[in-house]
Amino acid sequence: MHERAINNRQVILFSLVLLLGLALTAFTAAKIYQNSVDEARTKFRDVAAQLLNELFVDLNSVSSSVAQFPQLFQILGEPQDALLADFIDNFTAVNASKSVTSFLVLVSDSPETREQLGYAISALNYPEVEFEMPGEVPADGQLEYLLAYFSWLEREATPDGGARLLGTNLFEYADYRRLIETAIFHDRPAVALVKETLSNEASKTGKLVFASPIQSPTGPAVLLEVVHIDLLIGSHDKYSSHVSRVTLSESYLDEKSGNRITSQISLPTNGSEVEIVPDDGTGWSASRDIVFADRTVNLTAYANSEAHIINNDAVITSTILGLIITALLGFVVYDQMRRSNRVVEIVKRRTRALKEAHSELESHYKLLQNLNTEVDDARRAAEAANLAKSEFLATMSHELRTPLNAILGFSEILESQALGPIGDDRYVEYANDIHVSGRHLLSIINDILDLAKLEAGRIEIDIKPMDPSLLVERVIGLLRHQADEKNLKLDFEISEKIPDRIRGDELRLRQVLINLASNAIKFTHEGSVSIGVHVSPFKNGAAGWILEVKDTGIGIPEDKQSVLFDRFTQVDTTHTRHHGGVGLGLAICRELVQRMDGIIEVVSKENAGTTITVQLPLDEAGDDEDDASLI
Repeated sequence: MHERAINNRQVILFSLVLLLGLALTAFTAAKIYQNSVDEARTKFRDVAAQLLNELFVDLNSVSSSVAQFPQLFQILGEPQDALLADFIDNFTAVNASKSVTSFLVLVSDSPETREQLGYAISALNYPEVEFEMPGEVPADGQLEYLLAYFSWLEREATPDGGARLLGTNLFEYADYRRLIETAIFHDRPAVALVKETLSNEASKTGKLVFASPIQSPTGPAVLLEVVHIDLLIGSHDKYSSHVSRVTLSESYLDEKSGNRITSQISLPTNGSEVEIVPDDGTGWSASRDIVFADRTVNLTAYANSEAHIINNDAVITSTILGLIITALLGFVVYDQMRRSNRVVEIVKRRTRALKEAHSELESHYKLLQNLNTEVDDARRAAEAANLAKSEFLATMSHELRTPLNAILGFSEILESQALGPIGDDRYVEYANDIHVSGRHLLSIINDILDLAKLEAGRIEIDIKPMDPSLLVERVIGLLRHQADEKNLKLDFEISEKIPDRIRGDELRLRQVLINLASNAIKFTHEGSVSIGVHVSPFKNGAAGWILEVKDTGIGIPEDKQSVLFDRFTQVDTTHTRHHGGVGLGLAICRELVQRMDGIIEVVSKENAGTTITVQLPLDEAGDDEDDASLI
């Protein structure tokens, strides 16, 4: 169950890593794609804004020309006949554009006026040709809006020079009629979208017509500026790479019917039918309103398919990188899962092994508990036996020293013949042997007694002020006779840096120093034994001083130096037989030095000599301390 839970967690983790990587990849790609779309949309809007601005300028120029025409007409005076045509051609500034045609429409309300208008039209346009007004003669009071003149664009566009269009009654065209009536009846310029055509050659796409009322020599008239939207938009074909079509639309309330009338003209920017991408509500269109005299016309530019082309290189690159990173992360997680499974398997094997080892350890532990109980009992018994041994040795050593002192005393009396001559010299020699052997036995007994006291904890270190120079001098005095018997030089050297008074246990230091110096004299056959005292700090920086015993004796083998201070250890049994001793002196020295927080070390070279150093803490005594022990 636990293994299955681990596997389920690993599968969930692996799935989450893949899903998160794919989600981040998709999010990044979508974000980059959206940025590319926004960039393309912004570029289209900039292009569309430029196009709409140029169209706005062109149409405003036409509107201004129409609005100013009546004023110029009044200021310059009313030209007659052919002069009126020249006036229109010269003083309508937008007439220079091929996308604009100027019409002059005369208003007639009687047959007589119609006949006069016919002569005027003939005189204006074709003086050498007799012109007859087309159509039936209307009854009195019936209005006619007769086309009297139009500028060169329409004349060049028709095979007969537009002669057949002259005299056309625009009253019969609803869009033109509404526009002319609005301009005349309200006596102000007007504008309208007109889809009606006056000839088969005219464009079917619709026109934006501006009207301005004037008073001509023959009566009321209206100047019409007809903007050919297809030509005007076609002149801006440089924007066709992003704009597919432009729509002009207007919406107004008809005063007569009370209905809202909506008109719209939609034309391609390059003059031909292209793929048109309709506005899908995402903002791929741009519009602008133009306010004229009596209404507002809306211009709207729509994007073409080329404007919607998005550069997907960054999207593809980010998607590929995202998939690569996701695959790498998936591989890392899978590798970690595989390693984790291996670790789990190893842990399981080791757990089984640990359980088996634990079971075995429990059995050993029980056995060890039994053994510990037995060992503890044996230890207590050994301690009791050791304590009994120590007490026995101390007691026996004390009991042995009393008769031994008597033997030493009487043997010395016999040797010195203090009570008189003995008689035979052999008795003196025997007494000397007894005295030497007794002193040796007394030394062994003293060592055994000291060792027993150390084991029993009965020896205490008594720290008092002492004079290190006096300590060395007393030891030299005690051992001088022993050195002289072997013709050895015994000297000492005390460093000037050693204080005159330091704190220490003089009795135990004297015992250590006598033991070390006597051993040096014992194992030195020729040369010298010297005792040195100088200052030397410990390795940890604490203040310290050194007692050093140096000899030129037989030396100690290197393999024996490590056990030199062990109990009952003898470096060479042949020397021991010759000089005596059981190997307790140096062991006692080490015990005493350690109890004084010191360190004892040996440096020796066989047949070259030995140097034993005792390093002790240096604690200088104060002047106010009791110095009775130094006297």
